Amino acid sequence: MTKCRGELLDSSLILLYTKTSKEPLKDIILKNYDAFFKYISTLKISVSHKSKTYNFQNTSTTKLILPTTCFKVDFNDSFVKITAIIN
Repeated sequence: MTKCRGELLDSSLILLYTKTSKEPLKDIILKNYDAFFKYISTLKISVSHKSKTYNFQNTSTTKLILPTTCFKVDFNDSFVKITAIIN
């Protein structure tokens, strides 16, 4: 593992969490997938789309590229705060 360097992003994502359930972070994120995806999509997301027609057959490809990003995660009694670290 290497240490993440950079500055914390100004905005954070807050996900509700109960400490008594002892869920791993992966499960918390999966339960709030839409909110997490919306948050990370603000981090220099790249979308490329190609379509072509050959012999009356259409094909298309869409690529969604997310940059490798480190996150600072703070667990509290009632929520988890996730903040991206930008290089």
